[in-house]
Amino acid sequence: MIKPIGFKLSAFIFLSLFFIGCQKEIQLDLREAATQYVLEGSLDDSTGFKLRITQSKPFYDDNTFNPISSAVVEVSDNLGNVSLIPYDTNGFYLDSTIKAISGRTYTVKVVDNGKEFKCTSIAQPKTPIKKVTIGSFNFGGGPDGPGLVRFLQVWYDEHPGQGNHYRLVYNNPKDSESLSKINLQDDRFGDGIETQILVFGGREKGDGNLEIGDTVYVSLQTIDKACYDYFYTLDQITGGGRGASVTPSDPISNWDNQALGVFTLATSSSKRVIIDK
Repeated sequence: MIKPIGFKLSAFIFLSLFFIGCQKEIQLDLREAATQYVLEGSLDDSTGFKLRITQSKPFYDDNTFNPISSAVVEVSDNLGNVSLIPYDTNGFYLDSTIKAISGRTYTVKVVDNGKEFKCTSIAQPKTPIKKVTIGSFNFGGGPDGPGLVRFLQVWYDEHPGQGNHYRLVYNNPKDSESLSKINLQDDRFGDGIETQILVFGGREKGDGNLEIGDTVYVSLQTIDKACYDYFYTLDQITGGGRGASVTPSDPISNWDNQALGVFTLATSSSKRVIIDK
């Protein structure tokens, strides 16, 4: 016996409505594994000590981090000097009176809610900036056309002896992304010679592009290898402007106990630059 087509269609509609009505939203239990401490801080020879402590939220919460105000933060050096860092606000622990001194070993210890994190670094020799020059190249449109891109050449004398690492911090007040640029250098290909780091102001026609009359700031930091490795792996993960493609992961932190973030111990040399050509 041949069943009418209408019967088949009715059965299909009934089954479809049945399965739609049985759909259920499933939420995976990822809440505990997603929570981690994030420690981002620095100590240099000019501005002093700064550390922000936050804690990531569970996986399904919003993407903001909770500031931690209950931690005990201690800084010590190899000469026996110990300082407790006071809490300020919004997760920041600050002390402008502590300055990094070349050759000393510093240990930062953070204790909060039964967890302890440490980071140990040696303050490197200061590397003065010799000069900053301005270069440019043009994609077309005349000497100052829409294709003109200016860049900075930051010159310094590299310390003799292999194993030196540098980070250049670039601040263009009109470019909100300038401080997040990662400009790194080591001495693998130029030990003990005059060296330059190139810094590009921004995208072509972008707000960060350098223009005549702009005032920008550069700071050359001499850092240790562990700190360099953090910024280098972060650069690789984010692409670094070189078209890199790697498996997403966390950069190599110099904190122990699986904390995220980095502590930058640096001696630094800074200059203000006015773009005049």
